[in-house]
Amino acid sequence: MDISSEQHVQVLAATQLNVDNSVSKTCNGAKDDTLESVSELYMLARQLGCKAVSYYRDGSRDEQVLTSMKKHAQPKEMIADPIPSLSELPETAAMIDSAPDREDRPKELSGSTWQIEFDGQRLYVTVNHNGKQIQEIFVTGPISSSVGKLASKMLRGGFHVKEVAHMLDTTTGTHSVWFNQRLLTSPEQAIAECLLIMQRRLAGQMDSARANKATSDIQSKQASGMHSIIGKCVECGGQVEFSGGCYVCRDCGRSRC
Repeated sequence: MDISSEQHVQVLAATQLNVDNSVSKTCNGAKDDTLESVSELYMLARQLGCKAVSYYRDGSRDEQVLTSMKKHAQPKEMIADPIPSLSELPETAAMIDSAPDREDRPKELSGSTWQIEFDGQRLYVTVNHNGKQIQEIFVTGPISSSVGKLASKMLRGGFHVKEVAHMLDTTTGTHSVWFNQRLLTSPEQAIAECLLIMQRRLAGQMDSARANKATSDIQSKQASGMHSIIGKCVECGGQVEFSGGCYVCRDCGRSRC
């Protein structure tokens, strides 16, 4: 709010020179702006080569992101006081005392490591277990290793593996990869899928959720005397059935229609 709307446009134009696409930036105007001054602002943006311009007049809405606030000096005695650490805060100590039971990591664990090509880089996901439950995750590549540390803490802190996987699976991105018969759009989703693969293996199931569902459907149809599987898919090798007047792969969804 300390600069004029014209200066905002000049900043926008300076950035636009080095960007192929349009630049998103709000040019903040004063409360006393007029139709004529805003018109001149848009013309200035055009003359400077901006591909797009966004304008907002101060006070035109009841609630806005930028507000004018008076800055009050902080009392000296508050500045001099040391900032306590988290462990020294009474509410933090209470949270630690009331935390759910945690499992200590065993001296030896078994597991698997997946290498997934993601966004031109190699994502490595290691999932370890004690034979019954998943205990920890390690991740390296186009993602912070802290994601694996946090997920490991959750798994040993009483969270169900499906709950942890669901938390990771809600993170989406702009790049995609086909892995385990699923389209993944973020490294977090890839980690979630590796967690579910290990969980299925521990339960004696196949790695893919689609494969498990297809097997369950076939068993149900066979039990009821119905069977519509007619061959293998030329794309993924999955099972093709005649459904809805067309040949459809139950695994990848390929259809002749």
